[in-house]
Amino acid sequence: QRAHADLFAIDETVDSGNLALGLVNAGLPEAAVVFGDRQYKLSKAANDAQTQAIALLINMTADLQVLDGAKALARLKDGDALAWDSLDPEIVLDRWLYEAMAAYLADPGALPALQQRVDAYQAKHGMTAGLLSRVHYIHALAAAANGRKGDADAALKAAALAGHLDDDGDLELRMAPMLIALRDQDATAATLALKGYDPVKTQDAAILRSYAQWMRQTGDTASAQRAEARLAQLQKQGRDSLASAGLDPNHPFGGAAAVAAGNGG
Repeated sequence: QRAHADLFAIDETVDSGNLALGLVNAGLPEAAVVFGDRQYKLSKAANDAQTQAIALLINMTADLQVLDGAKALARLKDGDALAWDSLDPEIVLDRWLYEAMAAYLADPGALPALQQRVDAYQAKHGMTAGLLSRVHYIHALAAAANGRKGDADAALKAAALAGHLDDDGDLELRMAPMLIALRDQDATAATLALKGYDPVKTQDAAILRSYAQWMRQTGDTASAQRAEARLAQLQKQGRDSLASAGLDPNHPFGGAAAVAAGNGG
């Protein structure tokens, strides 16, 4: 019975993470963080630092999707206890990229020190081309926050030329230049962010809101409406998937968890 309960705990951790990621891709960040929080708590209790870090990053993705940098930064206060340097470099660089984007939105004065930490990490560990793109994006955000448009655009172009990882999504590839475009009305940043992007066909809601905002800022209401319609489609698919699985974000795994706990005595 104890083995059964332990197996359920493992399954619940994995399932919570998969659900959180699926829901954030569907543009349902509030529902996503419910399951991301569940994965975070379970992995923390199991002393699984890597899964705990992944759960934290999924939740930060949800915050950044709605441009809530303050909430994303607040999540890192608990996550700072993790031994980040011992984790996979991709996870470490994603954390710093997400932190840089959140700081750009909510605490731009923190970016110079963050850039220094990233540069020190790069000097110590070296970087593949895919990971180096994260470093360039962080440099771009720091430069843009300091009003150095030329340096920001140069760093964005360097990031675009760098190789990317196979599992890179729109958040890693496009969000940093989109943030710069939105704040600074930077058409160069927008062009780099949206190269090859089709808001009608995308399966990843990461930048649909910011894309629509940019289009409205530039007077393209029709494109903004197409993006908003696609977001609504993805959201409906996400809600339908939850309903068909009998899952409620207000009570994630409630019934099954209660059964497992009862069988574990």
